[in-house]
Amino acid sequence: MDAGADPIEVVLRQDEAFGPDGVDIDLWMSTLTWPLTMQSGEARIVLPDRESVAAEVERVCAIARDEGVVRTRTRILSHLQPAEDTTILSSLKDRFSSDGSLLGSSPLTWTLVSQSGEWKVRQVYFERLEFGLPR
Repeated sequence: MDAGADPIEVVLRQDEAFGPDGVDIDLWMSTLTWPLTMQSGEARIVLPDRESVAAEVERVCAIARDEGVVRTRTRILSHLQPAEDTTILSSLKDRFSSDGSLLGSSPLTWTLVSQSGEWKVRQVYFERLEFGLPR
């Protein structure tokens, strides 16, 4: 099975990319497509290209590091595939400190699209923002 054949594995790959010693931006970017939409309530941003998506990933990861996060774990709660090329995942993203303490959990909903047989995240909905969307 190729790296993007399973939408759940694509989302879980972000936890692998957010390692204790840094963020593997190339691995993280392999999970996303653009334009990428990030939304929470009325706050919404659309990142139109690879450069803007990479900058946002780096910004959010830097804030997480400043908050003491060294590891994440995504727990998939549900998986719905309303169309052959679209899937929706509901999850909790757990954030851990260097001593293994749980710092918090964020509910996320992911919309993924299949592009040439490879699943990519197209939209992320944050039920509750931990670090804020840029203005």
